[in-house]
Amino acid sequence: MSDYLVMAYVEGTDLHSLCKHYGALPSEHVVSYIVQAAAGLSHAHSRHVFHRNVKPSNLLLDRQGVVKVIGLGLARIDIDIDDGSALTKPGQMMGTYDYMAPEQAVDSRTADHRADIYSLGCTMFKLLTGRAVYPEKSVLRKVRAHSEAPVPSMRQVKSEIPLFLDLLCQKMLAKRPEDRFLGCRLLIVHPWFVLAPNIYASAITKTNQLQSTQSADALNQQALSRKFFIIASSIKPNRGSGRGAWLRRSNGRRVSCFPASGSSRPT
Repeated sequence: MSDYLVMAYVEGTDLHSLCKHYGALPSEHVVSYIVQAAAGLSHAHSRHVFHRNVKPSNLLLDRQGVVKVIGLGLARIDIDIDDGSALTKPGQMMGTYDYMAPEQAVDSRTADHRADIYSLGCTMFKLLTGRAVYPEKSVLRKVRAHSEAPVPSMRQVKSEIPLFLDLLCQKMLAKRPEDRFLGCRLLIVHPWFVLAPNIYASAITKTNQLQSTQSADALNQQALSRKFFIIASSIKPNRGSGRGAWLRRSNGRRVSCFPASGSSRPT
C-alpha cells in the first residue's frame, strides 16, 4: 500500500493573487492577515519548524477571512544540521529572493524564526504598498539590497499608511536578526498596535470571526487564545467560478475577489 496525505481544501485565494488584482490592500485587512500568519508561524516555531519561504503566495485566504500558512516544502526542522539529513547543503541559497532574510542568503541551514519574521515583514510591505521592498531587476542586486541597502519607509511609497505599521515593518526588516522581534508572539501583542486601536480591533475581529459589538478586551483575549492551523501543502485553490474572498470597499459594499467574469460583483 502506498502512503498518502489527505489535506483540507481551502476555498479562496492566495494573498499574492489578491494583491496582484487589487494592488495595495487596506491597512485593516493587512493587519488581520499578518496577525493570523504570525500566529500560525508562532505555532510552527514552538514545534521547532522554521518555514524559510514566507511570502504572499504561501498565505491562503478563505471565504471567512481566515489565513492559512502553506508551502512548507523548504521548512527546516530543528535537528542536527551536520548529520547529513538536512534539505539544504553548505553553499545553497533557498527561498524567494524578494522575501529572503540576509542571513538566509548566506546560509539557509541556519535560518530560524527570525528569518521568518523578516520574510513576514517583506510580505507586509508588499501587501501595503503593492511593490517589493527592493524592486531590483537582477537576483544579485536583490540579495545585496536585502543585506546592505537601508530599509525603505512604506510611507514614502504610500503616505496614508499608518506610522505605527511603518515602524513595525522596519523593525521586522532589521538587517541583524537580533534587532528584530524575538518571536512572532511578541509581534502580535506589540504596544505599537495600541497607537491605532480601531485598526487593531478590526483586524482581531476579522481574525477571530467575532461580532463587532464585543469589547476590545474580549477581542484581544480571544486573539491570544485562538489556535491556528498550518496547512503544509503547496496546492493552490481552483481558479474556477464560485471561489474567492471578500474585500470590503470604503462605501460599505463588498466585492468578490477574482470573480469568474473578471469584474467586481458588488453585493
